[in-house]
Amino acid sequence: MLRLDGVTRLARSATRVSSLGPGLVSAFAREEIDRLASVMENLTTMSADCPGENHDWLMALTKCTTGTMDATSSFVERNYWDSEPALRYLQAQAEAIAQRGVKVRRLFIVQKPEGVDPALLRLCEDQRNMGIDTRVVALSELPPNVRRGTTNDFVIFDETLCYEVEPDLLHENAKTTLNAREDHLRQRVKRFRELWDVGLSDT
Repeated sequence: MLRLDGVTRLARSATRVSSLGPGLVSAFAREEIDRLASVMENLTTMSADCPGENHDWLMALTKCTTGTMDATSSFVERNYWDSEPALRYLQAQAEAIAQRGVKVRRLFIVQKPEGVDPALLRLCEDQRNMGIDTRVVALSELPPNVRRGTTNDFVIFDETLCYEVEPDLLHENAKTTLNAREDHLRQRVKRFRELWDVGLSDT
């Protein structure tokens, strides 16, 4: 259930901003309210999306999670882990583990075994030191029946909602989708489990 005090704060703040009259601040506030309203409307259908990668959604979901986070990270994402947003995301996960006992598992996906290089091994070790369980899987080594499934990056929160990033042909993150539909979640949970089961934890 939504917190009524948050809705009330939003309405009051919006009224105050609109009282400032026309201008950039008011225009920006209207855009933000329209954006939030659109997300709320879309979530009534158990799905929402936006262009590019939405780090705000990722952070908020991490802070709301109480049980499990199961994530995949492909070759597209390798440079991400050296970025400032990644550091904040990892800190939020560390807090979730320490403060709420959340179990975090991350599966790194590479195309071929040679992709398991020293940099990736250090990344796995760094995240394990934070309490994150990590494994690595090479797509070329998978059994045919496992290899055929999706390999786009996704995070399953509490087995209730899936955050997915879709890359374009240039391997740039083109779209983020939130999906809480039962059939879709079931597919993503199954996909994570079959990849996790064939992943290597000690590479």
